[in-house]
Amino acid sequence: LFQFAMRTAWAVLLIFIWGCLGPLVVADAPTNMPKELACSACYIVARKYGKAMAATEDNEETIQTGHRLDKDNKIPRKKWKESELRAMEVTESMCKVSGFSEYIIGQQNDKKYFTTNGSEKSEDPDAVDRDAPKMLERWCSELLEEHEEDIWALAKKQSGPKDFRKQVCRKLTSVCKGISNPGRTIASAEVATAAATAARQKVADKTPNAEGLATTSEKPADEL
Repeated sequence: LFQFAMRTAWAVLLIFIWGCLGPLVVADAPTNMPKELACSACYIVARKYGKAMAATEDNEETIQTGHRLDKDNKIPRKKWKESELRAMEVTESMCKVSGFSEYIIGQQNDKKYFTTNGSEKSEDPDAVDRDAPKMLERWCSELLEEHEEDIWALAKKQSGPKDFRKQVCRKLTSVCKGISNPGRTIASAEVATAAATAARQKVADKTPNAEGLATTSEKPADEL
């Protein structure tokens, strides 16, 4: 009877502790973020993934995929950039918190989002107390844990960074579904920087060259 009472007491205590700590453990999980915040996290991670893929696109190395000779009496090989090894290397350090160190939680009206623009920082006490880089690290890790193979498949056949983000954030995860302008939720400081860079380039392109001729190239800002 005494052992039964002790087991019951321990069970009640564990339930009490879980009830107190549970919300703290999962508070920053993707499914528990406000929708706009989760959408911005997805766009940031998808953009980071896309950039990592683009940085390795020109690698034409091949890797051995087996030891038995194929029908042409050759050791089987495949392109590194089409292999799972590339996916592993791309994702290996992608979710490190240091890669999100510049992000804070911004706010416009009642919508919160991750941004690098300090002037948009949310004054909401709940947002101020949150560790934005840590939240993004966890969101990134959980996204890859759940969808890594699907994201890799999409990345290999992507038709551009904008389409890739749309496929990941609107269709695969649905976190941006119903948000009319998810571009607002991605690092707006980077958007402003890209626009400023494009404006400076436009002015530079119209500056007379050595022959006194002005160039008129219209180079768009990098897509974010």
